[in-house]
Amino acid sequence: MGLDTGSAAAALAIVAHGRVVAELTPPLGKHGSGLPAAVNALLDTAGLSLRELAGLAVGIGPGSFTGLRVGLSYIKGLAMVLDIPVASVASLDMMALCAAEAAGLTAGSLVCPILDARKGEVYTALYRVGPDAIEKLTEGYQVITPADFSPGIEGYVTIVGDSSASLLADLLEARGVRSSVMALDGLEGRGRNVAGLGGSKLARGVSDPIVTLEPLYVRAVDKTFQTTKPAPSVLDKESANGDQGRRADSAAGGS
Repeated sequence: MGLDTGSAAAALAIVAHGRVVAELTPPLGKHGSGLPAAVNALLDTAGLSLRELAGLAVGIGPGSFTGLRVGLSYIKGLAMVLDIPVASVASLDMMALCAAEAAGLTAGSLVCPILDARKGEVYTALYRVGPDAIEKLTEGYQVITPADFSPGIEGYVTIVGDSSASLLADLLEARGVRSSVMALDGLEGRGRNVAGLGGSKLARGVSDPIVTLEPLYVRAVDKTFQTTKPAPSVLDKESANGDQGRRADSAAGGS
């Protein structure tokens, strides 16, 4: 069973023996409260029980950190109860596969998924479609400014992502690279491709330890989450002024 909670709608699917058995895309709901019911509905559609699942796959981002943590927590709990392995799937891998599938891309085609990373940067990578798989051409997953994305693209590339996709397309066009843009909203196949990619890892004997499984931040955590000291509120200031006044009175012998 595959689960992706990196956007407003969850995506769930069950794959077995190379085919999609069931697939749902329900709203995630506040704090993921609808996930158990969605999983039950998915299992009912597939005619399966939880105990019949052989493994779990989960999207780890980049994406909505809150949504990703909800999905990870749920999958970790299931894995512990069912005692089955878990495989993590990067969102950019899943997006590239979804785009290749939706656009009917042939072997040799280039796909570039892209997501806003804030601070003027994006998460991205470059892939080539193969006869029966996709191959990542860039080393790892990058967090860079769109203007710095220069992996030596030649010919034509399909870009899939949020508003950053159109920006990258314009920049590439200025360099003589032709492209088409696919919007992330409404991108189909997230659940089944997470399940498929995760299932492929598990079939090769590759799984993720539950205790170390976490969202894919790409940018270092200390750069992703910056803690700043909050400015004192009006009440804090008034309290501080009052304390200073009392200390001055005390120093002067006042009561």
